[in-house]
Amino acid sequence: MTRRYEKPIRMGWAEAMKAIESEDSAAGARAMVSLAYFWKSREQLEQLYVELLGHPKCAIRGVAATCLGHVARIHRRIDREFVVPALTRLKSDPEVGGCAEDALEDIETFA
Repeated sequence: MTRRYEKPIRMGWAEAMKAIESEDSAAGARAMVSLAYFWKSREQLEQLYVELLGHPKCAIRGVAATCLGHVARIHRRIDREFVVPALTRLKSDPEVGGCAEDALEDIETFA
């Protein structure tokens, strides 16, 4: 999975959810990152991203893991009992296991 940096743009929850639920993985990924950077409810973000760790598209699973790392870094805390087991399970995913490992490192470092 090739990643390139795009500056996150602020979007509301409803707009972001519409993009995430669309067939456009790139738009969904941008929306997920936007929420990670700008949405204030850490708990709401954790719930969304843990749910998306099971998404059928690997691009969405990988970005969900990355966003959990962003949440830990931005908020300086995370619900470890909820998030860490989900990321640990994702480590065995051959397509996005590295994203889960990176997110777990971010959690260890920042939260």
